Amino acid sequence: MILVGKVSEKFLSKIQTADFKDAQLIMAKVTGNFKRGNEKNPKR
Repeated sequence: MILVGKVSEKFLSKIQTADFKDAQLIMAKVTGNFKRGNEKNPKR
């Protein structure tokens, strides 16, 4: 997916301050791969 304009600016501002887990969640939401059943934390 290619982000341009205000969407890309908003994405970059969010991703810069996020840790790894939050960054993955932000990218999943932006690309549309969110809530497909694999977002759960693994059981330990």
